[in-house]
Amino acid sequence: MGLYDRDYMRSDEPGYRHVRANPWSPTITLLVVLVVVFALQSLLHLKNSAWLEHYCGLSLDGIRHGRLWQLLTFQFLHGGILHILLNGFTLYSLGRFMEQVIGRNRFLSLYFLSGIAGGLLQIIVTLVLNHNPYVPMVGASAGIAGLLGAFAGMYPQRRLTIFIVVFPLNIRAQTLLWIFIGLSVVGTVAPFGGVAHAAHLGGILAGLAYVRFLNRRPVEQGRSYSGSIPPFINTSPEPPRPDDSADFIAREVDPILEKIATHGIHSLTDRERKILETARSRMGKR
Repeated sequence: MGLYDRDYMRSDEPGYRHVRANPWSPTITLLVVLVVVFALQSLLHLKNSAWLEHYCGLSLDGIRHGRLWQLLTFQFLHGGILHILLNGFTLYSLGRFMEQVIGRNRFLSLYFLSGIAGGLLQIIVTLVLNHNPYVPMVGASAGIAGLLGAFAGMYPQRRLTIFIVVFPLNIRAQTLLWIFIGLSVVGTVAPFGGVAHAAHLGGILAGLAYVRFLNRRPVEQGRSYSGSIPPFINTSPEPPRPDDSADFIAREVDPILEKIATHGIHSLTDRERKILETARSRMGKR
């Protein structure tokens, strides 16, 4: 297959739009699980049963009784149709991008660790501020807050579009993050809206910490690698100067194209991107 037979080597549109998405990516799988669990919750509510919330929602009383699994299971429950719609939309928007940037395994680690961190902080705040220990916390928003924290930490100047009621607002990721942190801090000290603000704050802090963790990890190599650290975090030496031989294409370019096909264009390192750009410009001069 020639270099220009690959969709992502054409310059008419951003390459990642051409990469065929896996229909069962982590983000889509999470969304399906959330919907299935919400359907089960709804069926139990029709029978006036709050069994799932009691045993799987996160509460200080539950942790005191040894139900440590609640730190994970609360992330799959929701408090209503609007709750799951808002969380689902945000997860879909951020998740698809982040799983391509940092890889599937790291995406799942980031998401669930942020959720657990948010849950732990909410439990600590409940204990310290003497809030009701029996009210269960539910929702995926702590993990989603971790995705936002990681995204803003990696792309602080990238603009995001959020909706205030029905009005779109274009805002820098860093600015949105600080607004979210501010609301979370205020809501933690003086709760409002029936929202677990400390969980959001814990998720954000975990996301930012995870970005720093990625910054210190060496870039893994090889075909088993599920996604590289983004170029602004990873620095690599200059790529070798390409020649026009088939050997260069087979040795340097083809493995990169296979990596894109498997993991997406956002999995490339700086060095790999430079190799592709140089190869494309050399072929254009033929």
